[in-house]
Amino acid sequence: MIRLAREAGVPVLIDPKGTDFERYRGATLLTPNLSEFEAVVGKCQDEAQIVERGMKLIAEFRTVGAASDAL
Repeated sequence: MIRLAREAGVPVLIDPKGTDFERYRGATLLTPNLSEFEAVVGKCQDEAQIVERGMKLIAEFRTVGAASDAL
């Protein structure tokens, strides 16, 4: 469904549930809350670590040709 929406030029915004963010690959934007985010990347000690781990997660999910990927 994400692929079809993206092919149609429709942005895909997802409030992820669980720890399997892989199933949201290709989405335009993921909006996890802090506990959902930390369940995936581990406990963060400060804001800098949140940003660092978020950027790493974005890099892992970025696909060639994607218009944008954000977390």
